[in-house]
Parts: sequence; structure tokens; C-alpha cells
Amino acid sequence: NWGIVGSATVNGWNGPDMPFFKTDTDGVLNAFVTLADGEFKFRENNDWANNYGSDSSTGGTLTSGGGNMTVTAGSYKIGLDLNNLTYTIEAFSLGIVGGATPNGWNGPDVMMEYDQYSDVFRAIVTLTDGEMKFRMNNDWGTNWGDDGVDGTLDAGGSNIVVSAGIYIATVNMNELTDTVEKMDHVGGVVGGAAPKGWNGPDAQVKRDWSKPF
Repeated sequence: NWGIVGSATVNGWNGPDMPFFKTDTDGVLNAFVTLADGEFKFRENNDWANNYGSDSSTGGTLTSGGGNMTVTAGSYKIGLDLNNLTYTIEAFSLGIVGGATPNGWNGPDVMMEYDQYSDVFRAIVTLTDGEMKFRMNNDWGTNWGDDGVDGTLDAGGSNIVVSAGIYIATVNMNELTDTVEKMDHVGGVVGGAAPKGWNGPDAQVKRDWSKPF
């Protein structure tokens, strides 16, 4: 059970740590995380008995008990190779953009979360009548549409047309497929203590992806 710990993580230096997940290669793990400005390290079982750091904050060789790595705020994919004691870090976010989304074609995009139970990315999003696409890192350098309206993503493909409603959007990056499924209801928190007050929009309750739909 390996994780990421540090002032840059959501729970700070005391944890619980942000988890890594297995890949198809034994000993090679990945994490998809949103970090703040700060420092981080890797450790096993939420404990300091076995931890790794590095002299490099941009990826490279890890050493037992090594130095803290620094990072600026953002969303990242972090790879941990326990076979070769190396790590990688790269900017990584997958989002929904378009005239149907709350922030339009200029973004910022509606961020998708990694669902480790199904190895896909998901988001619950309220859309209006219009069009949307998926793209990486809030940037048009890498984006996908659906040319055949067949659930297969095409690089730079056609806009996806949607009608107003609440949806669960799912993207499988391994197979480059997507679904956009309408929902009847989504839970939220409203009130004077909530970010947008009594008038909303409500602070959306997050879905437990481990449970069936």
C-alpha cells in the first residue's frame, strides 16, 4: 500500500496518504492527484518506516529516506517504479469542455476523477443544450470528440451534442471510449455555510464509485 504524503497533499505530512494504484506491470504504480504548492514523498502503509525521496523534483532516481520533492499546484500523473526505484511526474488532467458546460469553450474544464475500481475517469456534470468535448490539461493540444456518435473517441473529432440535464460522463483511456449517461437526481449541500449560499449552485455530493449505479 504505497502513497504520496507531504505538505502538497490533501492531508499534509500526517496523512492518510494519497494512494497509488496497480498497473499491468508488477511493481509499477500510478497515481492521479491534485496537489498544492509544497513538498511530497512516497511511503508504504502510511508509515515512515519505509519511505522514498529524491534530489530531483521532475522525476528520476529515488533513495530510501531521501529528500523531499517540490511541486507547484496542479493536477498530476505520478508513476512509481519499485523495480528500478525511479519515479515520473507529469501534468495530467482530463476534463469536459464546450458550450454545454458551465464555463463554455474557454474553460476551465469540468475535471474528471479517476475511478480506481473500474480504471476509468468519471464526472458528474450538469449540462445545457449544446456541444462538448474531452481534452487534456485544459488545453486544445490533446482533445477528443466522437465522429461516428458510436461511443469511440476520435482525436480532434466532432463535437458531442447533448441536451440539458445531469450526466455521468465516463472515459476509458485504455480503449478510448466514452459514455454520457443522464441521471435523474444529484445530491448537494446548500445554505449560508455553503460556498454559494442559499441560492446555489449547491456544493455537489461526490459519488462513491465503488458502489453499483
